[in-house]
Amino acid sequence: MAAATELSEKVVLETAKDLQTRFLSEHKDDQDMDARDLARIGHPSLHYVCKFVYHQLGHATNAYNQMVECLKWRKSFGINDITFDSIDENFFRSGKSFKHGFDREGNHIVILNLYLYYKDSKRVMETYRWVAFCLECQARVYPNSKVCMLFDSTNAGISNMDMDLVRFIMNCFKTYFPNFLSVILVYGLPWVLQAPWKIVKTWLNERASSKIKFVPSIPKCPHPSHPTLLSLTPSIPNPSHP
Repeated sequence: MAAATELSEKVVLETAKDLQTRFLSEHKDDQDMDARDLARIGHPSLHYVCKFVYHQLGHATNAYNQMVECLKWRKSFGINDITFDSIDENFFRSGKSFKHGFDREGNHIVILNLYLYYKDSKRVMETYRWVAFCLECQARVYPNSKVCMLFDSTNAGISNMDMDLVRFIMNCFKTYFPNFLSVILVYGLPWVLQAPWKIVKTWLNERASSKIKFVPSIPKCPHPSHPTLLSLTPSIPNPSHP
């Protein structure tokens, strides 16, 4: 199978069109899927469907299966109904994550300050909703862009490594947000966190695992006075692009 960069636009569009026709014929009235997401699948631009085709390197069956899993998750998670006001604003003000510029390929850089994370068993779902909402905002506002995610592990310890949250983030990039991740950079990694990251890589296939890069150091970015996570807007807009 050809690499994503080798897929011709014509092949992608043809594959996407076939997938769209099949998907809507089998799922247009599926109660396990949100009608708003089905409308995105049915958009004449094929933009959303193409994301799945690129994500799966042109493999139609894999792209179809991912579409089914993704849309069912979106409905069960209720992602279309999450709003800025429904999330505790302290998540956005915590400084745990924020956007900062672009990488050399023009991808938005998202920095996660791992040392600020501590698992709160009482707020697990709130945390997941916050992360998913912000990824959704980024994907909707910048539909043609990917993200470069930097895990800043400086000063972090084992208590900061929430494996369940990391698994959720990996699943978002692996299945729920197609063709959205460029690369994950992990830097400032202390030896005590090397073993957990080896476990993380076992959750992924070879291609996905290769997107995780361990780097010795990256120049420090200034900490913003009012950090925002991935979302720079208070709500998900209604973009012209699906």
